Amino acid sequence: MEYVTDYITAAGEKKSIAFDGHLWRGRPPIQIFQEIKGNYDLIHKGIFNGQYLRNLAPQAALKYWVETARKQLAMLEAKAPGSQLEWVFTHNPEFAEMLDKALRKSMAKEKSTVSIVVKYVPLEA
Repeated sequence: MEYVTDYITAAGEKKSIAFDGHLWRGRPPIQIFQEIKGNYDLIHKGIFNGQYLRNLAPQAALKYWVETARKQLAMLEAKAPGSQLEWVFTHNPEFAEMLDKALRKSMAKEKSTVSIVVKYVPLEA
């Protein structure tokens, strides 16, 4: 099930952002918005989003994921300050690590009330 929400940007534009999940966690509870990523083995074969990109596939995937996460964070900052964005990779732990590093680098100087967690959680058999 996909969770979609609309929000208004600082420039007054209406945008929609999709998440794979929404829940409350902790004491006191905070809102968690989830993005779940499954098996991306095809990236190792040079394929991302149905395109054969050769050795550029990992960089294309990373760029797309960073852009998506930044859009999600902007929406959450506007509509759900103090919440958390959680990206969960259920396969390919190397991509979780790669995205975590890229997001930390790209957001190092930004102030936000929204936290982001990128992690690997394997599917149970």
